Amino acid sequence: MNKAPSSAPKLGSLATSTPGTHGGMPGPSTTSTPSSTTPAGILPHRVAVDSAYRIESDDFSEVDYVPTDIGRTRLVIAIDYGTTYTGIGWATPETDVADTKLVNVLQKWGGNMGNTVKIPSVISYTPCIAAHIEQFGSDLSDDAITMVNTKLELDPQETRMEELDLILQVLDGMKDLKFEYIKESHGYPSYTWKGPEEIITDYLSKVFKKFEMATEQINEIKVAVPVDIIITVPVGWSYGAKNSTFKAVVEAGFNERNFPHLSNYYLVAEPEAAAIYTAQFLKQEEAENLKKGECFVLCDAGGGTVDVVGYKVKGTDPSLELEAITIATGAKCGSSFINRKFRTWLRKILGDRNYNFLDPRSESQRVSGHTMEGPKMREVMQRFEALKKGFNKFSNDMHMDLPEPLHTLTYGGKVEMGELTITRDDMSQFFHDCIDNVIELVQGQINQVEGKRHRVKSVFLIGGFSESEYLQQELQHSFGMRKLRLRRPEMSWSAVVRGGVLFGMEQGARQNQMTVIPSPKSYGFSCSRAFSKKMHTIKDVYTDPVTGQVNARGQFHWFVQKGDMLHAEEERVIEQEFFWHFQEHHNRHIRLPIYEYADDDIPTRLEITYDELTTVTELTADLSRISLKTFEDFHNPLTGKGFVQVCMVCKVTIKGFALKAELWLGEELMSGSEVQILDNVVLLDF
Repeated sequence: MNKAPSSAPKLGSLATSTPGTHGGMPGPSTTSTPSSTTPAGILPHRVAVDSAYRIESDDFSEVDYVPTDIGRTRLVIAIDYGTTYTGIGWATPETDVADTKLVNVLQKWGGNMGNTVKIPSVISYTPCIAAHIEQFGSDLSDDAITMVNTKLELDPQETRMEELDLILQVLDGMKDLKFEYIKESHGYPSYTWKGPEEIITDYLSKVFKKFEMATEQINEIKVAVPVDIIITVPVGWSYGAKNSTFKAVVEAGFNERNFPHLSNYYLVAEPEAAAIYTAQFLKQEEAENLKKGECFVLCDAGGGTVDVVGYKVKGTDPSLELEAITIATGAKCGSSFINRKFRTWLRKILGDRNYNFLDPRSESQRVSGHTMEGPKMREVMQRFEALKKGFNKFSNDMHMDLPEPLHTLTYGGKVEMGELTITRDDMSQFFHDCIDNVIELVQGQINQVEGKRHRVKSVFLIGGFSESEYLQQELQHSFGMRKLRLRRPEMSWSAVVRGGVLFGMEQGARQNQMTVIPSPKSYGFSCSRAFSKKMHTIKDVYTDPVTGQVNARGQFHWFVQKGDMLHAEEERVIEQEFFWHFQEHHNRHIRLPIYEYADDDIPTRLEITYDELTTVTELTADLSRISLKTFEDFHNPLTGKGFVQVCMVCKVTIKGFALKAELWLGEELMSGSEVQILDNVVLLDF
């Protein structure tokens, strides 16, 4: 057995509250492993998962509070990376009592971004000569090609129709892979080939630098006290999306290299964070308090997603305690989808030729799968954004000027000398689907609360989309008959990040928390794969003497990668299908070693890493007792000799800090073994 050096991970304590009570080498045919890696030198920490939501804020100055007793001080940092806007907040509490007055929100972003509680979730890789332009947020050069809505690329498509729509969009963007369009890009595009996780890491790295500058006055505290980092995420997000967000935050700089006493990471669902802020704000800043037993629905209407959840106030003293009494629901119907409707309409109004003048690298012209905006389209969308925010049910037709070269265009009855007319009916149609979905989500939560024999008195509306007067009017009209009070708290745009900080401040007083940690090591197996010049080295190539197929031997499949999140009370199942091939005279004993790898640079090939691996278990199967007639017959095209193909499944169940690996033949379990991922941790019962 080859042994790799390993050491017990340094872990802090973690907690999370859940909303809602929430004859040859084998060759695989499919794979379903989420990808993540941990930067070198970063030790894994415990992480907590919770639920939270986003609110909006207008003019709120940063608090320059320096604690007087460093011995009792903690540093709490909250990161709200949104589809359209991002915010970051912090506090240095000396107790576990949440206090809105101690919450700081970064506003001094510098450069051309001015003072605002959030900046656009936008980054550009377009080279810029001017050193003072940072190419992220709203500080962009005039010719910048920007990556937008990248957060939505993290989450897998929810339905087959969404998957098909995404494929069609990508093929459209890639011009159906026609060579002449790729040739026109000259091989040097103005955008990046990086994946969504890498793009978000680059963006958050710039955010981290701004945070460092804004908190210079507490540099001594940052390296001397325990640090908790809260990351807000949408409701119902997939494991892969949460994992990618977490890895991006860590690699961006929010890690032990910069915070030597980093204790905890928490993933907090956005609606809960927003609910915490909303309730604390009412308790501290207004005469009206939420009363024990009272129920309310919180709707976080953001740029990408709208998340809704129902809460009951369990207690208010000594600290506010909320209980999620409904199953949180959400949908991709935020304000960015209104923008998408407008762009589709604009293309139809202008025609492809005129539309492509605005943004030649936009949706249908780019040789890429990312959502991007060029300078002309960015100017159009900024003007549309102003009209969208000002639109209400009493609005008249609206007008906006088109940029050059369409500033003198007259076309199609909607454009006169460069002025575009958007009728009231046009604008309401842009909103229609999103508003219908929001109403349906809120109504569903009200029904859930009433199904538990409670009554909803208030609906709290937060998030960037909540600024829309038209959305407010439509919700008020829809729920006015029920005598529900629609409320939009102060500073609602930054409610999620503020609530994230408040969550971190009082985490020591919370109960029913769920522990989550990053995996300290990687686990997987090796197998043969059909050879690909792009993916494999020629050193691993061989021709299978049984099947005649050209394969690459010893290719790793990692079902857990170092840094992947492990949930104490959640179960994740990964299944990998394999094919073994035999001739009648072959030995039919199958062996599948499961390897452990401790370092950060996760290998792809077995041959060069034998000495760095630990074999933690081995799955076996004896097929000699099974008649060959049971299996499917094939013939080697090179030799004409017959062979049989055996399809088996390696099933890996990850639960808490342990995993169970099993080898199945149809409905029969051939072999199984449990592996302890963390030292000195009791295995959970499967």
